[in-house]
Amino acid sequence: MNTRSNRFTDKLALKKQTAARVGKPARQTNQKRLNIQVPINLDPSKRGRGRPPSATAKSTDARYTQTSIYVDRDVLRQVKAVLTLRGEQLSDIVGSFLEGWLKRKGKAIGRTT
Repeated sequence: MNTRSNRFTDKLALKKQTAARVGKPARQTNQKRLNIQVPINLDPSKRGRGRPPSATAKSTDARYTQTSIYVDRDVLRQVKAVLTLRGEQLSDIVGSFLEGWLKRKGKAIGRTT
């Protein structure tokens, strides 16, 4: 047994003495730690927590790609408000505008499946 004293062992001994006087059992300090290994599940079909992936999620649909654009802040805020009331998504309206633009330019929309 290690008999070296430091401020932590002194405080622990004082706490045990105080607990013994009060009649409380002293907290066990030499408890074994549990070695629990949690398997990491990388298969998205077997996920347990979080929002389940939607069958119609564009983020998982190979036909869609993510992009970034710069839009006037006030215009975007107003558009989002209207789309929220209508239950539509911004990507739907941007996609329909881009398809209309291609049609007006006489370009064929070639979809890959």
